[in-house]
Amino acid sequence: MDPLKQVRVAVLGLAVAATLAGVTVAAGQLAPMPRPKVVAERDGIASKDSIGRICLDVETIARGRAVNPNLFDHIVSVENRCPKVIKVRVCLHRTERCTRVEVPGLTRRDAVIGIGTGTEITRYVYSEQR
Repeated sequence: MDPLKQVRVAVLGLAVAATLAGVTVAAGQLAPMPRPKVVAERDGIASKDSIGRICLDVETIARGRAVNPNLFDHIVSVENRCPKVIKVRVCLHRTERCTRVEVPGLTRRDAVIGIGTGTEITRYVYSEQR
């Protein structure tokens, strides 16, 4: 099949899939919703290095999906700046829906902790597991 024809078929397929998923399609372009805000707050004690700095650096982001840009993966990125392994429990605020992430020393781990739409602010709480 001609490469240009393959691209046209792929774009048409994406537009049809987006239409079926309820995404606005105009002139072959997907219209994504604004990126939602995802917030993570620390709960409990935090490990510290030898000079008193907190070992974990936790960031969150909402990443849009390719087929439906109105759905977002909520991702937590945990960086361990200390040489020891730290286990982290990340929960949806005021629930028991949790994900555990084990972060080896001096590394970063990412985990999908939920899925949502672009209309809300989502809060997560993280704590170290001893």
